Amino acid sequence: MTTFTKHLTWRWCFWIKLPIGLVVIVALAFVLRARKLKNSPSAEKELPFITKIKSMDWLGALLFVGATTCLLLALQPGGQTKPCNCPDVVGCFVGAGTIFALFIVWQLRREDLALIPPRILRKRSIWAGSGVLFFLGAQSYIDGFYLPFWFQTVKGLDPIATGVAFTAFTVPQIVALITVGALVKKYGHHVNYMVIGEMICIVGQTKLTELQTSSSTVHRAAFLALTSFGSGMAMLLPYTALALVLSDKDIPVGNAVAVLSYQLGGAIAISLGQTVTLSTLLELVPQRLPGISPQAVVAMGAANLSALASSPEDLDALKDIWNTSITRALGLGFGAVMIALCFAPLMEWLNDIKVAE
Repeated sequence: MTTFTKHLTWRWCFWIKLPIGLVVIVALAFVLRARKLKNSPSAEKELPFITKIKSMDWLGALLFVGATTCLLLALQPGGQTKPCNCPDVVGCFVGAGTIFALFIVWQLRREDLALIPPRILRKRSIWAGSGVLFFLGAQSYIDGFYLPFWFQTVKGLDPIATGVAFTAFTVPQIVALITVGALVKKYGHHVNYMVIGEMICIVGQTKLTELQTSSSTVHRAAFLALTSFGSGMAMLLPYTALALVLSDKDIPVGNAVAVLSYQLGGAIAISLGQTVTLSTLLELVPQRLPGISPQAVVAMGAANLSALASSPEDLDALKDIWNTSITRALGLGFGAVMIALCFAPLMEWLNDIKVAE
């Protein structure tokens, strides 16, 4: 994807997903076989498709989408294109809170027919695991979104070199996923690995917030590896937990809640990170480079900082300003992992092997 970004256009980062998704859909159609649910009434299986569609919680889905949309619209201006006390922003915040309150009331009223049945969320491993995923999603998305900016603005790497440098983040995460999966399969426990992983991630995330323009390749790669290995240890274990506490019939809903929590945390975190980044740029550029328009710096983004700088000293100052703005955004990731660490011990400390028996 970095090659597409450099030689074609960044939009290919999204277009390339279409053929990949098509291959996955075709493969699933031939390979995946639906599981027979235990203790599932045969009458429910035989319901007509139209009846199943009518029984879906369409109003609940509409309320949730509306609340989420209002929240993201409120966060998107970042306090820059529109001030935080702007009627549009305040209205979106109020709308998000009001619609979400209506969503909760509607879910409680619908009970088992709700979009998210309350009896599922009442299980400790579900709501605590969703909290873990929400804040780990926030941390992962912030790092995945803002670290490439750091590589390109502060270190001056092109998209391809940025992709290569970012492997220090992706590869350890994959290794952690495989390792912790093997450990859970052998010993049965999973919450302890979540706690350990989040503690490792906190150490790495702390070091990422201390990155400087002079940080060496070895140091930044070590910080990236530490952070991603820790998050990789923790991020899939909530899915393991929900399979232990939910019936076969409820597992699809539990998985949907878990995925939603992770993605929603990431979406909100990126908006907050944008607010922090833009605020820092608009604050520091006039202080350190009064001859350069802060709006021009924001508009230029990560590309071609040298076009704004009239001297090497100005270029170094611009890089330092970008470094400060990005590391402040990464600080949100640190806070997110700290909160995730508070949720992990609240999950049920079950042994997978004993539950399976």
